Amino acid sequence: MLKKHFKVSSSKNIPTKSLEEAKRLVYNWRPSDCFILAKTNEMIEEYDKGILCEKKSRVFTEWLDMSDDGRNNIFAGR
Repeated sequence: MLKKHFKVSSSKNIPTKSLEEAKRLVYNWRPSDCFILAKTNEMIEEYDKGILCEKKSRVFTEWLDMSDDGRNNIFAGR
């Protein structure tokens, strides 16, 4: 999102004069329901394949519990 907004190839290339704006954009970004669903499905695949490290697996299972298996976007009301 930042790369597209600032028309740069990497977030490292955001102009210094725009860093405050970039921080504000990141702070206020909220993942869409579509984004949440796609990422949840991606993580389920990795979890099922056993390629998540222990820490990520633990956090992911907590996420699934909190979000009704990823069906509820818990960030929407934030």
